[in-house]
Amino acid sequence: MLASAMAVQTVLFAGALGTTVAGHDKVGTTVQYTLTVLLGLAMGLQNAVARRLGVPDLTTTVLTLTLTGLAADSGPAGGAAPRSLVPAMAPALLATGAAVLWRLSVPGAGWAAAP
Repeated sequence: MLASAMAVQTVLFAGALGTTVAGHDKVGTTVQYTLTVLLGLAMGLQNAVARRLGVPDLTTTVLTLTLTGLAADSGPAGGAAPRSLVPAMAPALLATGAAVLWRLSVPGAGWAAAP
């Protein structure tokens, strides 16, 4: 299943890359919609595979949306570049939460065993 999903994602990403190269500096609505559809399908496939693998409470969309929002709102991306500390801390908090959850999910590995 993972190999098939990866193959489909590779084709979708290759299509997105081809669209970007073909569009070059002319990013019109056709290029925007094509990229949105291709990359949206790839992300949806990724979420479906994560659910199919049976990883409990894993919602990759939340992480993806959070990081995408931070990138889109940044100054280099032409966003408002919010000055709040909370958006800047979000990736660190997500990574910390993931590390804690991983540590708690490892059978027999207590906090004392942490490197």
